[in-house]
Amino acid sequence: MKHRLVRAVVATAIALGAFAVPSGAGPTLAGSTCTGWTSTLVPPTTIRVYRSALGRTVTVPFRSYVETVMASEWGSTNPPAALQAGALAIKQYGWYYARVWRGGRDSAGRCFDVRDNSSDQVYRPSKPPAAAHLAAIAATWPLSLRRSGTFFLTSYRSGPGTCGATPENGRLYQRQAADCARRLGETAEQILRRSYGTLEWVWPGINDMTGDGRGDVATVQAAADGSVTARLLTTDRAALEAAVSAASVNAATVLDVIPPDATLLGRLAADVDGDGRRDLVSLVRGADGVAVLRVMLATGTGFAPAVTWWSSAREPQPFDTTALRLVAGDFNADRRADAALIRVTPGDAPRTDVLVAISNGRSFGPARVVLSVAEDLSTSRFLVGDTTGDGRADLVILRPISPAVVPPPTDGSAPPALPPAPTGTAVQVAVMSAGMKLGAPATWMTAPVPPDALKAVVGDATRDGRDDLFVAERQADGSALLAVYRSVASASMSRVVYPATPNLPLAFDAIRLATADFTGDGMADLIVFRNLGQSADGTPQGVEIQRYWTTPNGFTRDPWRTDPTLDWATFDPL
Repeated sequence: MKHRLVRAVVATAIALGAFAVPSGAGPTLAGSTCTGWTSTLVPPTTIRVYRSALGRTVTVPFRSYVETVMASEWGSTNPPAALQAGALAIKQYGWYYARVWRGGRDSAGRCFDVRDNSSDQVYRPSKPPAAAHLAAIAATWPLSLRRSGTFFLTSYRSGPGTCGATPENGRLYQRQAADCARRLGETAEQILRRSYGTLEWVWPGINDMTGDGRGDVATVQAAADGSVTARLLTTDRAALEAAVSAASVNAATVLDVIPPDATLLGRLAADVDGDGRRDLVSLVRGADGVAVLRVMLATGTGFAPAVTWWSSAREPQPFDTTALRLVAGDFNADRRADAALIRVTPGDAPRTDVLVAISNGRSFGPARVVLSVAEDLSTSRFLVGDTTGDGRADLVILRPISPAVVPPPTDGSAPPALPPAPTGTAVQVAVMSAGMKLGAPATWMTAPVPPDALKAVVGDATRDGRDDLFVAERQADGSALLAVYRSVASASMSRVVYPATPNLPLAFDAIRLATADFTGDGMADLIVFRNLGQSADGTPQGVEIQRYWTTPNGFTRDPWRTDPTLDWATFDPL
């Protein structure tokens, strides 16, 4: 497609949970057309290609088709971001016509979806793909694009060689994409948004831990002796069967041990090795003041024992690790999550630093300062997500808003005993640049409750490629109101209250949140863990797990199940 215009025509009780989830990705074939693939979330398995030189139609495995077109149409020396943009455009072009048949038939009457020449996409099986082609295809294979919710035809041309020299007019220019990536450091997501305009970047299976294309959640339990175990909350049949098999012969595998004189400073889930499955990462500070990042890699059916990926003792410049906080995200757009450490220095010259340790898939590099502000943000909370839709993780800061301080009385009476309590939250975002620096935090919205009355987790609720915040807000009566703070293109957020059906009151202090795309439709769903308290004789009743399916109009609640073995005092949902 080089020179043409185209028309846009875990206890096992948890593991044995319900398999049936709302389907957004059924690979159903429609026999009334040619290949007739109907899903816009799962790529077709095959495509029918008319071979011009042979004068006949052949059925080709779809991924092989994309690999061959990449080798035929995109040079392997292009920057990785440009190759990724091209891989997605090639895939969606073929995918589109595997769904929408134009009526093409060869001389024998056999139908085809695409031709093997520049009338569609050049397909030359004699030209093998390079490693760079295969890497770009692998990095973008789960992805698809939408405009206003519609799966569209992705056209591209060779184009000019200067980024921004020619308006894209709804198509991708190959040479321009290379220049945008090489000279400006643009990501594949930025290139495609530049080329196709306002679009949704759809990635099904957000927060997948098993590799089946649907999201999962881990429940991590820390015992009194410091041993750490984890269970998968999943609908992946292979992982479920493995969990049942393991439970029949062993207790839960101990993944790590936190010594009694050490302190857990943070724990989270993120895909640090870039294999498409989220891993578990812990930040632990020893009695000697050395902090380490311990990684439990996802195996597909569980997690491998923890391995140290970073130690503060190896840093060129030692620093105080007393009150470090941990967040993580893909800050450099290489499909691997990096670790970010928040370091607050209080006092007369307060400072808050954000240090990022880049993952190479096997370890984290040195922690480098990417943001430093002359403020004490110890009362703020920190999250990470791609709020701008450029493929790079940004830092989200939930910062308390306090009323103006009342000046001391002038009549000699005593001033107020306590400073005024915060009345709201400023949701601030520090945007990551191509140069690996976080910009100054800017307020994107304000929330009506202070940070300590918010429980927030990150996920794409709108399927537009921009991460949002799923939030529970404490109400005056102690109940929790569920809302989504939606990231929008204008560098702001909008607060949307998401009604749940049927409505069930939740006590704010008795819930914990997680997100995962359980349905595989590209929209993160909310998972609520609810403490069931104790029975009359003091026996813990365990934890109820509710799933809230995300729809454009709100949540649909699925009570799912109860796990009587989870210890509310010591477990974390990740």
